[in-house]
Amino acid sequence: MKCLIIAHSRILGNFDGIDDLSRLPDEEFFVVDMDALLRGKFNFKIYSLISRYVEFNLMAYPSMETDFVDMIIAGASRVVVNHTLSNEKIRDFMEVSDQIIMHYRSQLEARDFIKTGGKYLLGCSPVDAAKGIQIFYYGMSIPGENYIPLTDFPEELRYDC
Repeated sequence: MKCLIIAHSRILGNFDGIDDLSRLPDEEFFVVDMDALLRGKFNFKIYSLISRYVEFNLMAYPSMETDFVDMIIAGASRVVVNHTLSNEKIRDFMEVSDQIIMHYRSQLEARDFIKTGGKYLLGCSPVDAAKGIQIFYYGMSIPGENYIPLTDFPEELRYDC
């Protein structure tokens, strides 16, 4: 799955405009909002525009339930949360939607997330997970039907490799 990077309130790469997304062969993208991750500035308008053309998973690390809800409303199919989020906050988010991806750093974090009902993970190391758990990964190749490789994932976000 290809990553689209948002920085400085625009999609990076060879895009003349948002309409270019409709011409790409991919039907689903992994969107990384660097503005949100580095400065806490969410690009809701861009999320809404992207959702008109393709399905996408969003990495923006919401810490408040209102931001999480706004990301889903803006069109994100799934939203990535940081491993530093409390289990209580994750359960609150799960009451809104179970379409949460946990960016895990360790096997323990991944297992705890799965125990709370999580079905999607993001990381670069293999996880002992039951069938039905999907793992988006970057870095080294991980074989298995549960694993979805991400291309163009930003190097500066690979803290767990």
